[in-house]
Formats: sequence, C-alpha cells, structure tokens
Amino acid sequence: MEPNKIRIHQLLHGYDEGHRLLAGSIKLDGQSAKTLLALSDLSGQGAAPGPAGYITGYPLPQMGAYALARTWLAPEMPRPGCVWTHTLLIDFSDLSVIGSVSLLDLFKRPCSSQEDILSYGHPLTAEASTPKIGHPQLPSGYIVALLKAVYELPKECIFVQAHEEIPADRIAVALWLQQWPRLQRNFRFCTWATSDRSRSDEPFDLQFSPQKRSIRRRNSGKNPGHWVDTSVPVPEPPYQWTASVAKDIVSENPDSLLRKFLWRYGAETENGRAAFKPLVQVWQALENSPDVDVVSAVAAVEEIHPAIASLSLRLMHEVARFSTPSAALQVSVIQFIVRNLSLLPAEGTDEDEILKFATMIWRYSPADIWPLFGAESKVERLVATAAAGLMQPDEALSGAGGNADVFCAVLTANTKLAASPLVWDSPAPIPKRAIETLSVRGNPDSATMDAMLEADNADLPQIAIDAFGQVLVNAAVEYYDKHSAKDRQWVRRWLIEAGKHPELLITSVAQADLRDIETLAFIATLVNYRSPSISGSRDEWVHALASIRGDLGDRTFGFYAFLLARALSGASPEPGSLVCSSFDIVHNDLMRSWSGKEEWSMLERELPELSWWNSWDRAHRLRLGVVRLFLNRSLPPHEFLEITKDEYIFKKLADIAASSSAGRSYLRHVSSWAKGSGGRNLCSSGRIAEDAIQRAKWFS
Repeated sequence: MEPNKIRIHQLLHGYDEGHRLLAGSIKLDGQSAKTLLALSDLSGQGAAPGPAGYITGYPLPQMGAYALARTWLAPEMPRPGCVWTHTLLIDFSDLSVIGSVSLLDLFKRPCSSQEDILSYGHPLTAEASTPKIGHPQLPSGYIVALLKAVYELPKECIFVQAHEEIPADRIAVALWLQQWPRLQRNFRFCTWATSDRSRSDEPFDLQFSPQKRSIRRRNSGKNPGHWVDTSVPVPEPPYQWTASVAKDIVSENPDSLLRKFLWRYGAETENGRAAFKPLVQVWQALENSPDVDVVSAVAAVEEIHPAIASLSLRLMHEVARFSTPSAALQVSVIQFIVRNLSLLPAEGTDEDEILKFATMIWRYSPADIWPLFGAESKVERLVATAAAGLMQPDEALSGAGGNADVFCAVLTANTKLAASPLVWDSPAPIPKRAIETLSVRGNPDSATMDAMLEADNADLPQIAIDAFGQVLVNAAVEYYDKHSAKDRQWVRRWLIEAGKHPELLITSVAQADLRDIETLAFIATLVNYRSPSISGSRDEWVHALASIRGDLGDRTFGFYAFLLARALSGASPEPGSLVCSSFDIVHNDLMRSWSGKEEWSMLERELPELSWWNSWDRAHRLRLGVVRLFLNRSLPPHEFLEITKDEYIFKKLADIAASSSAGRSYLRHVSSWAKGSGGRNLCSSGRIAEDAIQRAKWFS
C-alpha cells in the first residue's frame, strides 16, 4: 500500500431468494459469516428508517476486523422488508489510523444490476488522513445526554430516542472514532433499531430507536438497558467531563489533546466504557485546567480497575511536582501514593521526589510508613528511609511498636535517633540491636555516647563496651570527669563495667583529657595497681597526674597509696615519678597513723619485711621500701632528690641509702648531680647526701 493509505475490504448483502451475501472482497469464516448475515438484515419491524438508512458497527474477532455497515431499505425488491447492506471491514490494526477518515463517504447504495453488485468484490483504498473538518451542526446538548448514558452506565445497553432532525449516523460514528482502538473494536452500535439487537453474550452498547416500548420488552435481563429521552437536552457547564468530550466530538479533530490522552492511556486498560469517564476527568485535572488538580485526578484514577500503571505513575510525578510543603492533601491522595510507590523506578527516581513522597506520607498518614521498611520494592524502602530522617526518637520507637527489626531499619537511615536516651532506655532487645546496627558504621558520635551514658539501663554498659570498646570507655571516663557528683551516678556503672577490661580503663587514663583527681581516684579502685603499662615505656598514671586538680579529702591516702604501691611493685616503667608524686602524702599519713586498713594492706605487700619489734613503724618501712626501689632500679639521681620536700625526711632516706656500699655509691651520684644543677634546694639536698655518706664511714 502507498503511504497514508489503508485497504478496507467490503461486503454486500441483499435479497436473492432470501437475505444473503451477494458479493465480497474477502473470504469469510463460518462464525463471521453468520454474524454478518444476521446483523446486515433489517433491524426490527414496524417503523422504517429514512432513505439514508442506518449504520451498524460491531467487531468480528475471528477475522480481526471491525464491521461498519450502512443498511438501506430496498423497496425495488419483490419481497417486502428487503434491504441492501454495504459493510466495510476495517482491520483491527488500522483502527489507530482512521480517526480522520471520512468513513461515511465510503458507503455506496447498490443498484440491482449484476455488474454493480460484482463491483463490491474488490477492496477499497482509503486515505489514512484527511483535512480536519469540524461539524458544528452536531447538537452538543444531545451528545452530552448520550455521553452520560454510554459512559456513566458502562454495564448497560443504552437506547436513545431517535429524532429525524438528529444526525444519528454522524453522532454515533463520531463518538466511535473518538474512542481508543481497544474500546473501538469492542463497541457495538446501531443508529436505527426497533428491537434490541443484543445477544446474551454480545450486547450492543448503543442503539437509536423510535420505539421505547418495543426496546424495553425485548431487552434481555442479562444485559440491562437504559433509555435516554433526548427530547429536551440540557447542556452541562463547561467544566463537566461530558462538555469537554462533546466539544471534542463536534470538532472531529483526530489530533486533539483529549484524544491523544485517551488513546495513550486507554490502550492499557481492558475496562472498556467504564474507563472512559475517569480518563477524561484525569485529563481535565492534569491538562485542561489552569491549575493541576491532583486531588480530582486521583479520585478519577481510583475509579479505573484494574489501574493503568503508566497513568498512575504519571499522576505520582504530578503529585510530587505540584504539591508543596504547606499544601493540605486529602487522605485519598496519600493512600494513592502509598499504593503506587512500587511503580516508581528504583534507579531513576529523583531523590527530591522520594523525599517529597516520604514527607507527605509521614505528615498525613505516618502509620503507612512502617510496612514500607520491609517491602520487596526497593523504592518503597527508599521512601521509608527518607521518612526515617524526619522522625523524632519517640515517634520512631512508638511506630516500631517494639519491633527491633523495624526500629533498626529506621536507625540505619537516621542514626541521629541514637542521640536520645529514650532509645537506650527502651525494652530489650532494641538497645542491643541498636548497638549492632551502629557498630556496622564504626564508632558512635559523641552525642550518641552521651545518650548511652545518661540512660537508666543496667544492661547497657556491658553490651555497649563489648561492641565499641575503648572509644566508649574513654567517653565514660571523660563524662565522669566533667560532671558533678550528682550526675556521675549514671556513669559510675559504666566505669565499673569497664573494670572487667582493665586495659581499657588504663588506656583511658592516658588518652582521656582528665582534669579532676576524683576521676583518677575512682579508676584506681577499679584496676589492680600491678596492671602493666599499655605503652611499656611510659606510665599512664604519671601522664594523667600532670593535669589533674582537686581534693580527695579522706580518700587521699588510698589513691596515693595505690600510686606508691604501683611504683614499688615494679609494674610501672616510671616508678621514680610515681614515688615523687605520692611519697610525702602517704608518708605523712603513716606518720600520723591515718592509713586505712585496706589501703595499708595493699601497700604493705610491696614493702620489705622487718622484725616484729620494728614492724610497727609503717613510715620507716615505707622509707626502706622506697630507698631499696631507687637502689635496685638505679633510678635517676634527680628523682631521688625530689622524693620529698621535707629535709628531715630526706636525711632519713639518705641515711638508709648510706647504710650500704651500693647506697653510698648511689648517694655520690646524687650529690654530684645536685651540685651540677645549681639549684639552692638541690645543693642543700646534695650536702645532706654527702653528710650521710660521712656519717656512715665514721660509724663503720
């Protein structure tokens, strides 16, 4: 075929010793032949059609074609009631291109000559497009009444009052041409029928008749009928859906925006006439209004069952495009969004659009968010994830309803929720599962750790420290250090739990920025003074002592006894520094007999044994232990000079050292170093050391 042309087969039925097929350009199958024979005969008795005849349209599925026929009375035939019927067979595939074909001009009434009849044995060639010719003479009010019946009562056979002044042929064909191809090929109509032409399994959608009584009597109960009295048609306001459709029909423009819309989305529905009205309403709401009306569009789309996926997807984009944060949305729109989220492509949907949908659902129907976390559709999970970013901790916990899987899905998307103690005070297993979720991302931030420390959950410290280790112990130590005694009660359990991992607490002593001596003293009660140094070359306690402040009151002896015992035990790589920091405090308390039983017991284990009559002097045992430490470890002379600020006590220490040849040798180094330093106090201590050496020689 030439471009822009289509082939249309034709048939001619008439009288030849009975109503029969007289000529045709195509061979018919048995079922199609029977249907054509029946529907090409006169459409009922009684009133006769006018000289122009009438049009009948119906599908022939076995042939994949649509039959469009014109029937004329044939009074020239010898038998009353004879007719001529010229039928055009339009291939289903050509229905999409005949919107502008002047089909009515193709019909030709035959004469009785054999030569004329045989001319119907050749197919016709028709233009696929012709100039757009409007027909303003078509009565729009009449059409409106017709449209309301055909499309608002899609399950009923529509019977319309025929009038001589009404061009039923033109109206019916124009209505049919407006339909999308799938609806066209299933639409049955007749523009003159004095009896119902429907069969139980093949109902006629539209029939024009002058006889209301006859139509009603013959109508089958399976195909309920509806009679349309068009004697006084009343046009509807221009915003009604029928007004738009009637205007389009009158224009007969195959390229109108309405038809393009109907054909685009109607192709995806098998709902027939039932889908026509809502499709028009969607078009009006989206494309034929000054402002896009998503609420009306959603209401119309919801009437199409099953839904048209591509139309629902377009409407989803329209909702996202024209909805603003301040706009109030009806619940129906939100429910539409929820039901159709899975239509959005997971890889191609814009993040801003995802966030808009999440915001709408969370604002107007938050209960619909929670099932989305476990949805199979990736885009639904993305919307849930976006909504999670909008949640407050109490909302997330309440919505999850104790379901740890759901809450952790929310937490994965919005880790800021973990910065609330509410999360960590939640019933098990949410805190544990939350920690597992956070641990995948590495260490928690400071706000999250503070929330953990402030939670009143006795089981949390063990779970959290096992998961995060050093970073959380450091946070607990620093929290304890920076808060008052009242606020420290929440975090004490954390330090006690960390005491089960002494290496973590000792590392915190070195790494944490500590200022309060109370913090060090409390940690000292939780670890063993013999615990080895983490670094091996530096003592963490020496490092921490350099920046602390504060007063321990009656717990002073216990803390410094811990430091001194650590120095004497050999566990510290810097024993001299520890002795210099703690000796005077501990020695003075021992001189006053202020030491506690438990603290003395710890220190006593590291001091030399004396005979029972000398063991009562605890201060003396301490001096002996300290001097022995310096001599055995050959500690730096300057540290010996700094053991005490009391010259009297230093003299006692020097005398103890001078009692042995090794001690006298060590004191000479001390004296030499003191002289070289140039400091007055040190020089004085150096002389004390020399005097001790001389006394020892004199007595020996």
